[in-house]
Amino acid sequence: MGAAALIVGLVPLLTVAEQGRTWGWGSGRSIACFVVGALGVALFVVAEWRMKDAALIPLRIFKNRAVSVTIIGSVVIGLAMFGGMMMLPLYMQIVHGASPMQSGLMMLPMVGGMMLASIVSGQITARKGIVRPFPIIGATLLTIGLFLLSTISADTRLWVVMLMMFVTGVGLGNSMQPLILIVQNAVSPREIGVATSSATFFRQMGGTIGVAVFLSLLFSTVGGNIQSALSAEAQSPQFRQAVGQALQDPQIRSDQAAYDLVQGLADPQGHASGLGQVDKDSSVINRLPDTLAHPFQQGFADSMAQVFLVAGFIAILGLLVLLMMPPIELRQQSAMQARAADSAAAGAATGAAAGAATGAAAGAAAGAAATTGGGAAAIGTAAQDEHAERASDAGAASTGAGGEGVGAEPTRADGPRHAAPDEDVRQHGALDDACRTGAAVSAGHLLDEVSENDPRGDGYQPKHAAKE
Repeated sequence: MGAAALIVGLVPLLTVAEQGRTWGWGSGRSIACFVVGALGVALFVVAEWRMKDAALIPLRIFKNRAVSVTIIGSVVIGLAMFGGMMMLPLYMQIVHGASPMQSGLMMLPMVGGMMLASIVSGQITARKGIVRPFPIIGATLLTIGLFLLSTISADTRLWVVMLMMFVTGVGLGNSMQPLILIVQNAVSPREIGVATSSATFFRQMGGTIGVAVFLSLLFSTVGGNIQSALSAEAQSPQFRQAVGQALQDPQIRSDQAAYDLVQGLADPQGHASGLGQVDKDSSVINRLPDTLAHPFQQGFADSMAQVFLVAGFIAILGLLVLLMMPPIELRQQSAMQARAADSAAAGAATGAAAGAATGAAAGAAAGAAATTGGGAAAIGTAAQDEHAERASDAGAASTGAGGEGVGAEPTRADGPRHAAPDEDVRQHGALDDACRTGAAVSAGHLLDEVSENDPRGDGYQPKHAAKE
């Protein structure tokens, strides 16, 4: 559901961004696209909120300040990167007359700056462990480069433009990969994939929106800028002479699009349609004489300069956002190593808890054994004391009887004062046997109880016993 809502939200917004200048920003179709897009985005947010951790983009990651700053910064970088990279080839083709292949090769200074900055920032990050300053430096250089590009005109030297492109590329190179590295280190190892894909997605969305908006801005202003440039140069004798010569040029006359354009320059009222076709096919400008092509090139250059100026202010906004980036500490392990370490720590905690439970059970058993043994010893000691006391009494009785035998023999009615010694010994022997039997029974119960918890007899205790 979240993916479907995202499609419903983005497609109308991107469509109106591209076709808005043709439809009219206040037309019914444009307003309908805005409404449908807003509803789709709202449904996407609701769907992601309901799905919690199973969402395409879990909303909880936005609570992380580093992630939020990175995503906003990625949108700005995408706007500048894709928007700028789309404008510069057009500038090379229209203003400097380059072919599509040549315009691509002319982008090498910008690409070289991006590569150089990425390599340098990566090496410094790997050796020093610092990453936060690079997006800020990159956004600063990007802002400077875009403002420099906003000063270009049809007469700007190519090497000057390439130098500005190099500065812009260095800014982009310091911003792109460090932002990805920051968002990967700002979340837990389990969320690295989600955070990386989210940052990349929003950067691509920023680039798509930047291309649509900047191209709309370009073609919505180029017509007026061309008219202004034509009005300024139409008064010069050189321009009027070039128009007359072009009308007689066989090569121009054989090119219908170029000839219609020249007729529009000679008679703007009668051949206005010829001037309007430049917006649809700008390649015709390169087939005109340099004097006639210059005002058209200047009009396009002025419109592109306006686009770069707007992009520069957007880059300032991105710089302000990146200044709020919190300090980020880089991990010393890869994501897989960090996940393995977390699993090992969890296993160690579980093992420690189980060992503590086992030790407590063994200690309780030992304490019970000691208590039982102490009780048995106490019973035996008491029995021995009683046996000694009775033996002492029996000895005393025997002594008394011997003394009386000297004078007279005692009568049967008096009887002995205490039981016979041999009978008393037998009674005390039976008592000792009973004490020993009771102690043995208590010890036997204890051994049975310990055996149940330690079936192997080596101190090992099963998990279920530990839990009980």
